[in-house]
Amino acid sequence: MQDIPDAQRGQVIGLARTALIVSQGIGVLAAGTAADHWQPALVVAAAGVLGVAFAAGAARGYQRAQHAGQPGKP
Repeated sequence: MQDIPDAQRGQVIGLARTALIVSQGIGVLAAGTAADHWQPALVVAAAGVLGVAFAAGAARGYQRAQHAGQPGKP
């Protein structure tokens, strides 16, 4: 957010929020379709595993971004 010019920050936040809402809708649609084909408990478990995997990846990316500007850090 610090790299975004002040005049465009609101637009960027709006676009990010829109992307989040759209992706949540797509996720619900995909989960519903999957639950029609497989056991709902299996679909919920798979969604949980995917959620943890994506969160771990995001956390690792955040760590790398934090350390990118610091000399001597991997």
